[in-house]
Amino acid sequence: MQIRTNELSYELNKDALFGKYTILKCETTDKYIKYGARVLDCPQLDKSVEAVRFTGGRSFYVLMNQRVDAVRSYKKLIEDTEEWKSLTVSEVRANDVSDDVLLQLLINAVYNYNPEPLKFSNLTGHFYMVNYGLIKKGKIKGVEEIKKIPTLEISITKDMRLALNVRTFTSELLKTKIKFTRMKFEQYPKYVLDNGVLRREVLSDKDKKLRRYILRQVEGEKSKIAFLDISNLPTFYKSKMGMLLNLVEAFNKKYTGIAKIDFKMLDVSSAINHKTSDNNFEKEIIAKNLADTKFRIIDATGDGSGEVLANQMIEIFENKYNLKLTVGKRLTSDAYNIRIIHNKDYYAGVDDVHSTYVDKAVQHITVENYVGVAKTAVDAVIYEVMIKKDLLDGKISLYDWTRFEFDGDIKFGVCRKVGDITKYFFMCIHPDGSFEIKEQESNLFKNDEYNRLADIFLDMYNLGKPIRGIVEDDKGQINVIRDDEYFTIPNIWKIENDLKSNHKIPRGDKFRDEYFSSVNDIRYVDMGEYALYFVGVIGHGMNRTIRNASLIRRVEPYGGSEIFFEKLLPLMNVTFVRNGQLTVVPFPFKYLNEYLNSNL
Repeated sequence: MQIRTNELSYELNKDALFGKYTILKCETTDKYIKYGARVLDCPQLDKSVEAVRFTGGRSFYVLMNQRVDAVRSYKKLIEDTEEWKSLTVSEVRANDVSDDVLLQLLINAVYNYNPEPLKFSNLTGHFYMVNYGLIKKGKIKGVEEIKKIPTLEISITKDMRLALNVRTFTSELLKTKIKFTRMKFEQYPKYVLDNGVLRREVLSDKDKKLRRYILRQVEGEKSKIAFLDISNLPTFYKSKMGMLLNLVEAFNKKYTGIAKIDFKMLDVSSAINHKTSDNNFEKEIIAKNLADTKFRIIDATGDGSGEVLANQMIEIFENKYNLKLTVGKRLTSDAYNIRIIHNKDYYAGVDDVHSTYVDKAVQHITVENYVGVAKTAVDAVIYEVMIKKDLLDGKISLYDWTRFEFDGDIKFGVCRKVGDITKYFFMCIHPDGSFEIKEQESNLFKNDEYNRLADIFLDMYNLGKPIRGIVEDDKGQINVIRDDEYFTIPNIWKIENDLKSNHKIPRGDKFRDEYFSSVNDIRYVDMGEYALYFVGVIGHGMNRTIRNASLIRRVEPYGGSEIFFEKLLPLMNVTFVRNGQLTVVPFPFKYLNEYLNSNL
């Protein structure tokens, strides 16, 4: 089995590139070039300029289709901008430019290829994709208007990985709903939607009465584009993966003989596919806990408004779990306590009852957020309060830890910034599932075991490798978990082909592995000196929409240790941490985070 990643596999013929295009480097004598500077956009109104690439700092690159006298022609295009006097413009050879810059320039130039309903735009040195189906419309003062234009920005990192980010262009009519801090609305560059393409505003646009947009989001709102949607062909093309496929195909078509892009594949060393039996195993454990410990529900709203929600919860517990949920007025230490309160806005910081309890297992639910949806949220409530009870009892009850048959203790560690102080916390789990959680300060004068583990966080940070957490196994081997800029990509070519020809994706394990092995379940890749893994969506009964990418994480041995992380993969094959989804790190980290939330 292989998985496809966002790291580019590419061909780049620099001689052919140099034979067709001219590459210019523009540098300023000022401290930096402002984001949104007009000099980054206005030259592209001329057909001789193919693309501009700018990521910040004092320089940017320009791709021109003019091979003769390109420097003089470009200077003429920018001479009416306020930045041009501080710029030096020089021609550079393709061999003197890094591959990520060259490929980004070529991507930015694909805006000339405009298939419906997708449009490409190169603005302020960045590349944006607009799908008509994502544009948000609505009435403003009784008139139907385009309010927001969500776009997908595609960029190449220095280590040759594609980054996909959602950026929103918002109508000038909504400027009162945008929070401005460093710059006012008037200082932002203005863009117009002309024939479906976003471009910089020019003076003649006032005669056309085109609406203006700025690259900012309305306060409290966040545009989202699904990572993958296979419901049908149009929804696929509106997802990040559909838009990416369109770009790749347009790029490879335009640059035949010059450049070609694809994605690197990795060989999977081991995999865990979540099964129905795994869910049954969890349910058996939960059923046992429910039978052994009482559940109490307390209406702490103070105004009786929690009564409806309490009755809903009582009915759900009886129908779904065949349990009688007792009603009380006070919390007890020998029970799972569900406490009904209002949300934070209700209390406005005065007499706020969103308290944490270090001596009782208490899960808060709010009237405003749970009435009417308690049935879908009740499992999450149960999991959360059970974890809190486990923290009180010092024993894992949501998983049979003895199945691992470890000979000794397993330690998990995280760090947390509290004010100006970095604190370190460790969970030591014994072979029978009992555990202790300990706080440890990094101390140069101590040489105990936990201080040694705390020092690992500082060591890795000093190496420029901040880590998410550490694990020490029963043999004393230490592995560290790091986030990376990696994510996985499904077989978008096969998806498109089947949606075009059959209007649906085939079902079954065989097709799931063929199409979605890069986004499903748990995959582990042995890279020799380190390992990679990702946790995707549950493949069995997979939904047609995947909201977020499956991020690849990196596991490294520390201090001469061996990599043992592969045997911990089952610790992520659980759904009680993320309520129906697999957890992306071993579940003991959930216990640690819950402990920190209750004690810091």
